[in-house]
This record gives sequence, C-alpha cells and structure tokens, in this order.
Amino acid sequence: MQNYANALCINSWQVKRYVDAYSASSAVGFSHDDLSRIERVYAQAENHWSHSTKKLLLDRQNDSDKLVPALKRQIDAYFKFLTTVSELARSKWTEFDLNMMGTGIGIMLISLIFQVFTILRANKQRVVALSSSGDSWIITGSIFTFFLLGIRACSFLSNSYILEEGKVANFLLSTSGIVALRQSVIKGKLLIESIGFLILSTFCRFAIEVGLSKQAASSAFMKDYTSWIINISSGLPVWDYAAEVVPMVVLILLAAWLYKTTSGSFFDWPWKYVILGTILSYMLIIVHWITDSNRFGGALMPESIGRTYIPRIIYAIALGQLFLLAFGQLFKNSCLDCKTNLVAKTTAMLSAWSSTVILLSGKQGPMVAFASIVGGYFITKFVNIEGGMDGPHRSFSIMQWSLFATCLFFCSGHWCAFDGLRYGAAFIGFEEFVLVRQAILLAIDTFGFSIILPVFGLPFLVASKYQAKMGMHFIFTQLSQMYTTYGLITAITTTFTILCVTIQRRHLMDLKAEANVRDVEHHQAVKTPRQGGYRATCFIFAMMLLDNIGFVANMVSLVLYFISVMHFDYSGSATTTTNLLGTAFLLTVVGGFISDTYMNRLNTCILFGIIQLLGYSLFVIQSHDKKLQPDPCLKSKCVHGTKALLFYTSIYLLALGGGGIRGCVPALGADQFDEEKPKERMQLASFFNWFLFSITVGASIGVTFVVYVSTEIQWYKGFIMSMSCSAAGLIFIVSGKRFYRTRVPGESPLLSVLQVLVVTIKNWRVKVPMNSAELYEIQSHESN
Repeated sequence: MQNYANALCINSWQVKRYVDAYSASSAVGFSHDDLSRIERVYAQAENHWSHSTKKLLLDRQNDSDKLVPALKRQIDAYFKFLTTVSELARSKWTEFDLNMMGTGIGIMLISLIFQVFTILRANKQRVVALSSSGDSWIITGSIFTFFLLGIRACSFLSNSYILEEGKVANFLLSTSGIVALRQSVIKGKLLIESIGFLILSTFCRFAIEVGLSKQAASSAFMKDYTSWIINISSGLPVWDYAAEVVPMVVLILLAAWLYKTTSGSFFDWPWKYVILGTILSYMLIIVHWITDSNRFGGALMPESIGRTYIPRIIYAIALGQLFLLAFGQLFKNSCLDCKTNLVAKTTAMLSAWSSTVILLSGKQGPMVAFASIVGGYFITKFVNIEGGMDGPHRSFSIMQWSLFATCLFFCSGHWCAFDGLRYGAAFIGFEEFVLVRQAILLAIDTFGFSIILPVFGLPFLVASKYQAKMGMHFIFTQLSQMYTTYGLITAITTTFTILCVTIQRRHLMDLKAEANVRDVEHHQAVKTPRQGGYRATCFIFAMMLLDNIGFVANMVSLVLYFISVMHFDYSGSATTTTNLLGTAFLLTVVGGFISDTYMNRLNTCILFGIIQLLGYSLFVIQSHDKKLQPDPCLKSKCVHGTKALLFYTSIYLLALGGGGIRGCVPALGADQFDEEKPKERMQLASFFNWFLFSITVGASIGVTFVVYVSTEIQWYKGFIMSMSCSAAGLIFIVSGKRFYRTRVPGESPLLSVLQVLVVTIKNWRVKVPMNSAELYEIQSHESN
C-alpha cells in the first residue's frame, strides 16, 4: 500500500505539471476556473501528504493501526485529484457547440445544392451527339455512380464503418472495376486494362492489411482486430530484407520512368528543371534511407547528416519547384497546343509534390506512388470506353478516382480516417517541435496520397478525351465541371461525416453529464439557457412567415396552374383548388390530434414539414418536365394514368403537410408561456397578434413575388421558391429546439369528444329513468 501511495504521488505530480503546461501553451486548454479547481484539489492532497502521511512514514515507531488508515486517506486524496482531471478532460473533449454544428451542416447542405445545380446546368447546356448504345452506358454509369456514392455516404452513419472504411472503399472500387470489365467485354476493347485494374484493387486490399498490421501490437485495436497478414510475415527474415531493398528499387524505377517520359522536346523550361529536381530528390531519399538503416548505416555519410540535413534539402527543393512553377509562367510564352500544355503542367505539379509525400510516407511511399500511377492510367483509359468526346458517364471515372484515392490513404499506413495523423512523420529532418512547421508536414503526410496528388492529377481525365478540334474553352469548361463533380463527391462524404459526429454527440454528451454528476458544486455552476418566452417564439414567427410565402401564394395561383399546365377547364380548376384548400384546413385537426396524443408539437411540425417538402418537390418535377404534363383536350380533366397519380399525390401531400403544420405550430407557441405567471399571461395574448402578423407578412410577400415568378416566368421556379422558403422555415423552427418548452403528449380533447359520441350512439335506445337523479353522473374514480 505504501508503494501504491508513492506511485500515485508521482503520477499526480506529473499530471499536474502536464495540465499546467498544456493549458499555458494550448488555445483549447482548461479555463481559469477549471485550473483553480484542479489546483485546489491537488493542494488538499499535498497538504495531507506533507502534514500527515509523510510524518507517519518517517516515524518508524508508528504501528500499522495508524499508518494504514492514513495511507488509505492519502490514496483517496490522490485518486480524487486524478478523477477530477479525467472528468474535466472528458468534459472538454466531448463538449460540442450545437449552434456551430447546425451552422456547419447548413453550410454543407447549401454547398451541395449549389454544386448539384451547377453540374445539372452545365450538363444541360452541352449538346453532345451520342448513339443509342452510348445513351445506355451514360444512364448505367451515372446510376451506378450515384449508387456507389449513396452506399459510401450512408455508411458514414455507422460507428463500425470508421474502422473499416479502407476495406469498404476497396470493395466499392473493385465493384466499379467489375462494371468497367463488363463494359469492356461488351465493347471489345480495353479488356487488359480492366483486368489489370481488378488485380491492382486486389493488391490494394493486401496493402491495407499490411497498413493495419503496422499498428502497435499492444494497442486495444490490434488486440480486438488482429490482422491475419501478421501470421504470414512473422518469422521470415526475407521480409525484413525486402522491406529495405524493394522501396529503393521501386523509387529508382520511378525516377527512370519519369526521366524517360519527360525527355521529349515539349518538356522545356521551367518544367524540365522541375523534373530534374524531383529525380534528384528521389536519389536523396534513397541516400536518406540507406543512412537511416541498421544494415547500411554509416556507409555513405555520417548518420546525423543523412537523418537531419537530407530531408531539409528535399523540402527546400520541393519549395523551389513550386515557386518555379508559379513564377515561371510569368516569363514564358507557351507555343504548345492545349493538350500538351495541360499534360506538361500536370506532370510537373505532381512531380514537385511527390518527393515530399514519398519521404513523409516512409518506405511504403514508392509502392503507393507506383500504384497510383498504374491506377490513374487505368482510370483514364476507362474514360475512352465510349467513343463520345464527353458526357455524364465521366462521373463514373471521377467516382473511381475518389475511391482509389481513399484506398491509397489506407495503403500508405493510415488505419482510420479519424486517427490519420502519424506523428513520427512530422519529425523527419527535425528534432525540436515547431507548431506551424510540424503541422504542415503532418498535413502533407496525411493528405498527400488521398487529396493532394489525386486533385492535382485530375486534369489527366480531361487530357484523355481531348481532340485536335477543341480549343482552350473546352479545356477550362471540362476542368471546371470535373472539379465540381469531384468536389460534390467529397462534400457529400464530408457532410455525412459531420452528421455522424452530430448523431454520436448525444452519446458523448451523456458521458460528459455522467462525469460531472459527482461534483455538485461544479454542476450547479453550469447555467442552462432559459427556455420559453419571446426568445423561443421568434423561431416560430420566422417559420410561419417563410412557410406562408409559398403556401398562400400557391393557394392563390394554383387555379391558373391547373388551367394552363394541367389543362383543366375553369370549373374543374376552381373545384380542385377549393378541394385542396378545404382538405388542408380540415387536416389541421389531424396535426393537432397527433401533437396532443402521440408526438410533441415540435416533432409533429417537423414531420408535416417534411411531408410538405415532398409535395413541393413533386410539383417542381411535374411542372418542369413536359413529359409528365397532360396534353390539351376538350374535356374538364385531361390528366389520367400515371400523370394523374403524380398530380393528386403532390396536391394531397401539400395539403397534408400544410394542414398538419397549422394544427400544431400555434399550440407550440402557446406552450412557451405559463398562464400561471401574470407577466407571461399578458405575453401570451400579444403572441397571437405577432403570430397573425407574421402570417400576413409572409402571405403578402408570397402573393407579390412568388405569384409573379410562377405566372410570368416559369411555374417550376415559383414552386422552387416555395419549397426553399418552406425548407428555410423548417430549419428555423428546428434550430430553436434548445429554447422551447416541450409539452409531454397526453390525452387529446378529441378523444373525450369521440368517447361521448360513441356512448351516445351506443345508448341511444336506452329508456329515460323515472328518477331524475339517475341522469347525473356520480363522482367516482372512473368518472374523474
């Protein structure tokens, strides 16, 4: 027990010293109050040690009856200090800002919408002559691309996917390779490239296993997920020699290939000097590895020079190459054609980055670089499976490029996207820690093969489809569309990653609450925001204003839409509009009933808001696509079949969503005020005035602007405005969740009314009793 107390004393001193140093140097360290609390608990433990335990230990004549209780109290004091530090640390690590999270998700969703519209607009403006077989492959490739992207995006919502992302990405990459192989067999070309791509994806799967096996054998991850590749490579000396020699041989081959490929006449100044600098860096990397090796160390130069100065020389060469590429264009007039110029610039940029990325990635870097070259070559060939010069099927190749980049990330030794930093790479060439410098090296090591090289290598996909008759405009157009598509794929995965973190935030915050329960004083010091009142109703006012912009505008203008687009006659159009209005306001009862009985009012509003958005989306689709609209006829109704199903589904979804919202939002606003408090009772009266004012303002805006856009410009644009306003209102009311007073669902008054009606029908033949006292309900437990 004495040794245990001594160990806790030393550990507590080390923890206290680390906390002080961390909070002094970090921007996200403990606050002043937290440090004061830690200091107070540590001082109590130290005082107990100095005034009690230490004296008993020095007094050899004390018996164990006094020493043991003192040691127990001392252990409890140090344990309390360590527990306090761990609770505060866990509180900081799991502390999330809900407003920042919501803002981030909103920004990502808005960026996704803009990117999708940009891609659709660009594809619509292109006029491409395609054969019927080409159309089939375009549809198949595009659908399969969205299918793979959807699977990968939804997989981010799973916790288990985090540790298996590399394997899942490799599986999806292999699946895309099988689809490319099928198309190659159908077209009778690029069969060897398709088979080679599948073999490469198989080697990537083995490389991912090797990367997992590099984790510490004592880590909890490797105890639970032991890689089977360890059983193959353990106990074989040939693997050790191969690990030393093979990377050097591959790097020499890469240098020779780069020199041979760029020895043409079009690689003149400044690109030729960039390539020569890269080849020199490759040779210096080999010297660095030889010096750093236990088998070859000291053979060429002193160890300090090889380990310290050679990496710095490589960094300096890479920085000089980037400056040469940036400023060399100012003094050079290129006389090359567009394709040659694009290929030369892309190759020079990739070579300038490759030396630093390979150095930081370690000895697996040359193999990963070689695999990236081979894989990129295969993917650029797959673009030429179809004979057309361009088309949406390029998204399939970009999706393959993205999946292949993810596989390269895990092949380079990383084992988890959320734990991708290998801190040893930040000290290659340096001994001391400098924040900015080490952060740059960590970023290059982490994102070198997964983001930097793939992004700079994307222009090869454009160059592979270039033809002599196309000029500079084609190059810039295709580059912008390609990078937009690649950015959309990356943004979707990032958005779902944020959603995963947001979902898991609840569990992390539960851990935080559990950690803070023990300290009542600190727990009481944390103040929760006041709920209810006008601050909460501001979100409700904004929601009703935005929602009524579209709802009221459509109720006014749908008569014209039914006549001009759906080809109803005047009476049929008026009847359909009045039926829609009556259904919407009748369904307010459904919204109120659900919010009273089964769901709280906020969740009910969200549910019917989503239903209303579905209705608007169907309106947009049918009003935009002429094929989904009926042809004119001389009857009262010209819509039939599938078109009628789509039409009536859209209007009744709109009625259900709009009615449900209007049945629960007023009650949600009323819940924010307590009638038992005189001040809030007065505020409740004025709440409905402001509520009606927000509805009126929204309706005025809608009948002024939305109706004009719908009737004078295009109907689908008006519906898009209505859907956007409804979505914005839904975001507003969700963002105020932390300020609402939520009412627990209970019994609805409608149930009592229905019970009275049922009993009335059931007893309508019962005779009136002779005694009038029997007509009145007695006071009992059942009647209450």
